[in-house]
Amino acid sequence: MRLCINAIFIMALSSTLHAQQFNIKGIVKDATTKERMLSTTVYLESVKDSTLITYSITNEDGVFNLSGNTAYERVNFIASFQGYKNYSFLMSLEERRDIDLGVIDLSSDIESLNSVLITARKAPITVKKDTLEFNAKSFNTKADATLEDVLKELPGVEIDKDGKITVNGKEVSKILVNGKEFFGDDPQIALKNLPKEIIDKIQVTESKTDAQKATGEAGDANASEINITIDEDKNKGWFSRLTAGGGTDERYSTSGIVNYFNNDFKLSVLGSSNNINSPGFSFDEIYDAMGGSAYSISRSSNGSFGINGQNFGGSSGITSSDSAGINLSKDWGEKVGVSMNYFYGGNDTRSASDSRRETFLPDRTFITESSNRGDRAGDSHRISGRIEVKPDTLTSFNISPTINISDNFSDNTSSSKSSDDRGNTINDVTTSSISNSDNQSLGANFNFSRNTKEKGTYFGFYGNVNRDKNNSQSDFNSIIIRYDSLGNPETPDIQDQLIDTKSESNSFSVTPYLNKKLTDALGLSVNYNVETGNQKNKRSLFDRDGSGSLLFNNLLSNDYEVKNSQQRPSLGLRYDKGGFRFDLSGGIIHQTLESEDVLLDTRFDKEFTDPYLRANVNYKFGKFGRAYINYSNSINIPSVRQLQPVEDRTNPQNIVVGNPDLDASQQHN
Repeated sequence: MRLCINAIFIMALSSTLHAQQFNIKGIVKDATTKERMLSTTVYLESVKDSTLITYSITNEDGVFNLSGNTAYERVNFIASFQGYKNYSFLMSLEERRDIDLGVIDLSSDIESLNSVLITARKAPITVKKDTLEFNAKSFNTKADATLEDVLKELPGVEIDKDGKITVNGKEVSKILVNGKEFFGDDPQIALKNLPKEIIDKIQVTESKTDAQKATGEAGDANASEINITIDEDKNKGWFSRLTAGGGTDERYSTSGIVNYFNNDFKLSVLGSSNNINSPGFSFDEIYDAMGGSAYSISRSSNGSFGINGQNFGGSSGITSSDSAGINLSKDWGEKVGVSMNYFYGGNDTRSASDSRRETFLPDRTFITESSNRGDRAGDSHRISGRIEVKPDTLTSFNISPTINISDNFSDNTSSSKSSDDRGNTINDVTTSSISNSDNQSLGANFNFSRNTKEKGTYFGFYGNVNRDKNNSQSDFNSIIIRYDSLGNPETPDIQDQLIDTKSESNSFSVTPYLNKKLTDALGLSVNYNVETGNQKNKRSLFDRDGSGSLLFNNLLSNDYEVKNSQQRPSLGLRYDKGGFRFDLSGGIIHQTLESEDVLLDTRFDKEFTDPYLRANVNYKFGKFGRAYINYSNSINIPSVRQLQPVEDRTNPQNIVVGNPDLDASQQHN
């Protein structure tokens, strides 16, 4: 044993002696102007196989600091910036590990600026105007890495437990593959399934709407989107990825993706199956599938989420899930592009929990014992597509239709018993609920834009149309028994109900706009947003009497229709000169709600009128610096459920009654 320990110690000491700490610093300047250069990529790589050792980016003063551990004694030092010649030399770390390189001058690369193809070493990070570009192959990951594994290695990129991606604090709204959507606008599918082997570059830019992309207008400085470019040699042919795993207690997990790329044609087929508590599909997919019926939403720190009382994923129970999908896209030159995808997700979660909790209060102590059992299952189908037409260089039109269908089932029982420190029962609660629901949603987003021959002047419109239909049935039973101070039971509070809910909603929105250039630096924008919709909701609640007969409960039922509308005229000014850009737009939002409950013979109308304001200041200083500040306000009117003066007693511990006097809420960002 002593010999083994000594051997391990010697090996660890040997490894420590070979991999030593180093620190390299310096300043990067423009060779001509002597101006310090921000966002220059500086990195070290091995001489033997060009493996990336470490990298850094210069700050606003052009200063960099490379530090880390390496066993290499000779390394290549490289400084790189778009439009400049690479600065590189062979560096020895054998004699000294604390090195000050002083000032490094980068010379302008005229050939690169004139778009002449040159052969050069790819830097791990490159800054191109408003685009941050990562070379995927420069970052070390495991052998079977996915896009998600690569992103986690990139500086400034974070992925939380819900799968939300942020880059330098900005949330990523979508992931594109070669500029096209991959299985719709849900980034989770690309994260989990795209293999690193086919990825060339990861480009991060400001998020833009279709209208902004078509007209060249600046995007949203607070949000980002990621574009994945595929290696040219991988952009033609077949490639696939398959993973499978198994364990004790019959646990398993499998997933696979098969792709066929042929330049302008792309086909991807994927599938997965597991019973290890992975939901198999994302929050966005479930939310989209349920359309307008998602009235109750919750997220947990363990990665699970709940919609309308049904939970998906996480550690609550054992989840079995299956998913499958197909995505294809085809371009016909520059004028027409078509893409479509289908995605299926199914899950079944079974859970069981028992707990005993003791609560200590200043004047008393009580114990609560509870037990919960549940089975939740669901299936969802999502079909979406996109058609882009560009008849000429000035005109662009696209439409994105979607179809979502889902079915869900849940069976939950719970019981709890509370007693004092002497063992006397305080209360006893038993609850059971069985529910079924089916949801259908149809919709489409559309956008048209037309540039004029006058630079900076364009017009168009964008909008959407949606139709949702949702049905649910719930069998709810609750028995609450309370005990007096002598331990005698009081009259039980019993709820034995059958609840049938049907809802249907339709909505339409369109926003025509005009942007006109007044001077070289000043532009004017005018738009008028119009939205209209109606929703029908019928909730029929039946109480069971002692014999099991159903009695219609008029007080806890409703049958109402809601009509809503919104008008938002706005006027904006943009000043853009040199490195300074200022955007200001404002107007009035007028919203109306008309609600009529046929069953309760009640009616109420509500109107909300509020100011609308957006402001953005963007300043570029020097060659590479940038600062910006944004302001916006948002107005959220209460939902009909919040306004409707009807009791919701589904949860007897939390009875909810709507308030028709609620006002709109405002949020300032």
